[in-house]
Amino acid sequence: MHGATKYEPRWCRLDAWGRHVLAERAAHVTAQHPDTTTARLAVSSRSASDAALQARSCVALGDLLRRIGLGTDPHVKPASATARAAVEAFETTGHIEEAARRLGLRSLDRAAGVVGYGWRTDPACTDGGVPDA
Repeated sequence: MHGATKYEPRWCRLDAWGRHVLAERAAHVTAQHPDTTTARLAVSSRSASDAALQARSCVALGDLLRRIGLGTDPHVKPASATARAAVEAFETTGHIEEAARRLGLRSLDRAAGVVGYGWRTDPACTDGGVPDA
């Protein structure tokens, strides 16, 4: 995903299922909007600012969450998808920097907040907040 004012560009490796889903979406979008130079996979192909495109994708994901029955859970929202990816990156690597990259965040503190990592109270951080080597 390309970056924006508040977010760095980010990417992640797709598994077979993810590649399949994107291929299906690409086929659908191409059938609906043959001009591939302006077609967009995640949102409407109508021209808009980065902020408007981001808002459109959140609305679409919110609609999907409601349709599958998760719309009434206050803990599940469009940002949950990216948060889950960041938690997975942090759990797999043990590095908050990987979670920040997955989120497109410049701030490690913000990334720690998203994944629920209390680095200030982590016993592994005993030297003024610097993790033991």
